[in-house]
Amino acid sequence: MRVTQERWLPLAQALSLAETERAAGRLAAAEALCHRILQVVPSDAGALHLLAIVLHEKGDPIGAVEALERAIAAKGDVPLYQANLAEMYRRVGRHEEAIAAGQRALTLNPDNPLALNNLGIAYYDRDQYDRAIECYRRSLALSPGSPEAHNNLGSAMLAQGDATAALACFRHAVALKPDYVDAHNNLAMTLLLTGDFESGWSELEWRHRRVVRPQVPLSQQQWRGEDFTGKTLLIQGEEGHGDAIHFLRYLPAAAARGGKLVLAVHRPLVRLARDLVPPVEVVALEEQPPRFDLHCSLMSLPLVFGTTLASVPAQVPYLSVAADVVELWQQRLAGGSALKVGLVWSGALKYGHNRHRAMAAERLAPLLEIEGVSWFSLQVGEPKRELARFPHGKITDLSGELTDFTETAGALLALDLVVSTDTAVPHLAGALARPAWVMLAFMPDWRWLLDRETSPWYPTMRLFRQPRRGEWGTVVERVAAELQAVRNGERWRLSPPASGRKHDG
Repeated sequence: MRVTQERWLPLAQALSLAETERAAGRLAAAEALCHRILQVVPSDAGALHLLAIVLHEKGDPIGAVEALERAIAAKGDVPLYQANLAEMYRRVGRHEEAIAAGQRALTLNPDNPLALNNLGIAYYDRDQYDRAIECYRRSLALSPGSPEAHNNLGSAMLAQGDATAALACFRHAVALKPDYVDAHNNLAMTLLLTGDFESGWSELEWRHRRVVRPQVPLSQQQWRGEDFTGKTLLIQGEEGHGDAIHFLRYLPAAAARGGKLVLAVHRPLVRLARDLVPPVEVVALEEQPPRFDLHCSLMSLPLVFGTTLASVPAQVPYLSVAADVVELWQQRLAGGSALKVGLVWSGALKYGHNRHRAMAAERLAPLLEIEGVSWFSLQVGEPKRELARFPHGKITDLSGELTDFTETAGALLALDLVVSTDTAVPHLAGALARPAWVMLAFMPDWRWLLDRETSPWYPTMRLFRQPRRGEWGTVVERVAAELQAVRNGERWRLSPPASGRKHDG
């Protein structure tokens, strides 16, 4: 059969060449070879399986699934095909089918560590952590040197609330595979979650090695805290809006070490960041920045400044809003003696863990029955449609006026309190020194630490944690009780006492 313009190759040799091209990262060449094989033998299972892997690695999960389904239709009794199908179904959100494919793979070969690992991942994605842990442990019993299985086991143990076991798993994964970026990142987040900032910030630098393109091509030297007088330093935002707001606190300290400072952040934050003191040049991440000599990521600034749990720069407010914006929002929300409270229940849906940190709007309905409180929705994006689930007239929707974070900040300054799940809004409230009550999932983001109801980052913030995974009812009950106490005259409860206190249950 002819698979290239230069030579004729037997089927097995052509397939071997295609695999060689794939292993070398030449995915386009590998894909072309697979298609040429399939032109001659359309139902060749080996070529279809390899094509599925190539498409998977190229970022075409739907095409990968279609190719692998064809391979299984041609030769369905191959455990490897079913194990890979479990992973590919998972990538396209077909979770129940992923579990079924993983179970078929184990029926064909009960002692297949890859199938066990992939089935564990499928269970993990369905929040079935006990089953995921069982799969990972069985996989490791068969293949104890698998860094991927150790890393996955760590993630499942962390989801169950066992940070100590998770740390051991991530460290084992890194020991087995020192350049394992995902394991380093998981280790970093868990170290930070447990308050080991000194080790966590260093591990977090591994995120730069992810196979993603930076917002701006960076060939200049990375800034590590040295004086940069006479030079221009570019500081780039990363991740989500909340992350950027969290770390903007470091900009004055960075500006004090040298010359010109340029800040690149997502567009909705640009106007807000331009009111920083001292002022810095602010551009959108989507734009080409001016010439610069040094660069640093916002999330690397805690490492640059050697932040420990005891030295968190918690002076607030570190953000401000133009006086005309503040006045407009004061006028917009003026009047009445009721407590004015903003409400947010979901972050961006594109964020993979949003299903854990968000709650359905109707769960908050008991709060809206508290007398003497005027409610204002600060919810934006697709979840704001859930406003229709609230009783008519119980809450005022402000989303149409929240065109960027400056407008949201103006609204927060006119409110007495914001009650929110883990989104960018409580970060903004904390940065403005406004009272914020944050409702947290059982296993929260690293910055909220463990077993406490105060935040070292935001002195005006209170944390309300799930006592068990998925248990939002108790959280809402606690918020309602505290809010009622505030209405009864105990306004000191809006923010925690200066000494802080531990979470009691």
